Amino acid sequence: MPYIPFILLSAPEYIAVLFLTFALFRIKPQGFYPHIVFVSFILGNVSYATRADEAMAVWSSSLQMLVAVVCMWLLFRIPLFYAMIITTVTNVTYGFFQLLFFTGYLNYAIISFEEVSSGSLVGYIVPLSSILFTFLVILIIRRFNLSIDWIPNNPRARVPMNRGNIGFLVITVVILMGYSTIFLWWSNGPVYIFQGITIVLIILLLCLIYMSRRKDQADD
Repeated sequence: MPYIPFILLSAPEYIAVLFLTFALFRIKPQGFYPHIVFVSFILGNVSYATRADEAMAVWSSSLQMLVAVVCMWLLFRIPLFYAMIITTVTNVTYGFFQLLFFTGYLNYAIISFEEVSSGSLVGYIVPLSSILFTFLVILIIRRFNLSIDWIPNNPRARVPMNRGNIGFLVITVVILMGYSTIFLWWSNGPVYIFQGITIVLIILLLCLIYMSRRKDQADD
């Protein structure tokens, strides 16, 4: 795909993911709008550069998530431990949104693998649908007050390594490992292994969200 169309499509995806992060974890975006645009542009370039190399393509999403964690920590002033959790939750969630639309459109023959890989206009329907659906989810979160409010915005906040935080850390690391390997199985492995890893990741992601909501209620 040519560079400019790719960036014009990729950057809004990251804008949607960042706003989903702010909405779900009740982080005020005021004062961060230039940061959001800058980070989205950077992540779009990371995505383009890594996908241009066939050997790096399978690791593209993992590298983007790593850069996103660092940006949440340094630019949005979220402690590194919590930046890793919230970035994992929202990026993997958005990845499942994409997978949902991709498989749905394939099953109904709206798009094909060739159209997506060739960068045709029809292939843009998946990211565009994912962006719109993400903003719909954001509206639902705000309308029904589903935000989680236990993430501190002080970069120097201490992280007590109690049983709860160790659980967060273990599940987050497992999700990141699974999310990294799932793209290897997508291109090289049996379909049933890909489906199995996907189901496990969904369960772990729901556990992480559930634990976050329990912690939020306990802090209240």
